[in-house]
Amino acid sequence: MDVLEKFLHNIAYKFPKGYPDMNNDQDVLLLEAMVSEVLDEKFNLEETNLSRSQLKKYESRVRKFVQQILAKTPFETIDGEVINITSLIDGSKEFDLQSDEQEMIDSIISNQGTLLVKGNIDDKDVVLNSNKLKKTADYGGKGAGSGTKVEDAALADAVFGLNKLNDGKAVDISFNGVIYNDIVTATTVPKTPKADFSFDNSKGERVIFISHKAGSKAKDFQQYGGVTLVEDHPEVKSFVDAVKENLQDPNQMEPGRGFRRKVKDPELIRKIVYGFDFQPKENYGINNVQGLLQGPLKFTKVDKEDTGEPIYELSSNHTILNPDLPEGEYEAYFYVTMRRNRNQFGIKDARFGVYTEAYNRSSLEI
Repeated sequence: MDVLEKFLHNIAYKFPKGYPDMNNDQDVLLLEAMVSEVLDEKFNLEETNLSRSQLKKYESRVRKFVQQILAKTPFETIDGEVINITSLIDGSKEFDLQSDEQEMIDSIISNQGTLLVKGNIDDKDVVLNSNKLKKTADYGGKGAGSGTKVEDAALADAVFGLNKLNDGKAVDISFNGVIYNDIVTATTVPKTPKADFSFDNSKGERVIFISHKAGSKAKDFQQYGGVTLVEDHPEVKSFVDAVKENLQDPNQMEPGRGFRRKVKDPELIRKIVYGFDFQPKENYGINNVQGLLQGPLKFTKVDKEDTGEPIYELSSNHTILNPDLPEGEYEAYFYVTMRRNRNQFGIKDARFGVYTEAYNRSSLEI
């Protein structure tokens, strides 16, 4: 019996049928809540599959999905089986392996409702809802390397979006009150600075630096950043001391427990959100980003007042601009949660970081 089987066996009694019925909304919600408690992070079953809504989060994700079908590359199902897809059914329209790629992409993006795939599993013909296909790490799902896959998806979407604006030619982009000319591409920033990727001009210069987060709500993304580089800050020390005072053993984090406290120092917040080289609205770089963008990037066309030439304003589901402080559900909070084999500040199995206020309201405020 593997770990998953043991987990399901231990919780089976909580469900009316003795197991979670995935066709019952209440069972699904209960299962998500229990998995979230174990993982100590928000878990959504839909986010583990390739439903239409998950595909449409990034246009580049839709393109990858269609290209994988047309290339006859197998998909993995959420049940661990392998399916070779032979056609895609979107409403009354069926697309086969000779269909036009762009027509398939446009159909997925423009339509609503159930998306079906035909194919075979172990030589048996099947028709599945696309939400039965597993969202692997390549699509931003859980798995090895998945921590960067969401940013990779956002980067691919940025490049794809840029190419659509002016048939691949250079464009002018407005962001955080500045117009940046001659932007031709977006590229990843290596290693782990604050910037996940940048927009670059035709000279190869990085000019717009972006910290990217997934989702559309404050509780969707994991954290603004860690506290290791600011461990000597009085607020950090005070929070650590308060955590230890609230633990039965000050050197051991306890299962199911979490603590939080609002961050008060505005300069500390800005360093965590924009990078440790933070300077207000100047000297931007990989550790002093112009802004944080959440979810798919958006390019809104406006015209220059003097020439009428197009400029594209960059935004997202939620945007935080240097040097603004996050507000409301996005306010910065210290959190500590249990993470096996993560030891910080002399506390075993503890992970400290700065998250949004909405991240985990069940944590004890101290």
